[in-house]
Amino acid sequence: MEQAAAAGGVGDDNVWDQQQHKIEQTVTVTAPLAPEQVRAAAMNLGPLNKETAIQWVAECLDQTGWTIPDCQAVAQANCNSGDWSVIKAALDNGQTVEDNLYGWTRRILTALSGAWIVSRLYFWEVQKPGESPEAYIQRKQLLGCASGLIPHLGNGDYNFDDLGLKTTLIEGLTASIKVILGPVDDAIQWPELRTRI
Repeated sequence: MEQAAAAGGVGDDNVWDQQQHKIEQTVTVTAPLAPEQVRAAAMNLGPLNKETAIQWVAECLDQTGWTIPDCQAVAQANCNSGDWSVIKAALDNGQTVEDNLYGWTRRILTALSGAWIVSRLYFWEVQKPGESPEAYIQRKQLLGCASGLIPHLGNGDYNFDDLGLKTTLIEGLTASIKVILGPVDDAIQWPELRTRI
């Protein structure tokens, strides 16, 4: 990581945090949020609608210890009645929500934006200037799972080792990060990335 800090000004030793594990850990905690916590979280996250859905859901998933019912309570508090009825219908429409937050996310994003739009956004999404690689990776994985473009392993998990995902992730990184990491097929430059995304 010293090389990364010197080449691109990225000094954080945890640049490539394991985002998928953060989400899996979130599901394992079962204490529900109290009503005052839901209200406070709703104020912090802001409104949930078609324009804010991707960033809102990414920030929601980043909350430590939240369960699916917690996320759903905060989502309901942050939606107008029309958007919530669309989301609620998608969640209740005879399609069981997978027992993980990616399944819940898929229902939210496709209800608000449509599956085709979510698929396109997965390919178009890039790291924003000044944004941490972790935030970009989490958003990209979120869109990949929500669109169904990241292979589902059938047990509630997703294949984050998929070459297509890695290639798409790399394409969306800022130029300075790409220079730091080197070619995708360089086994010396990419071992950490290969094992952590």
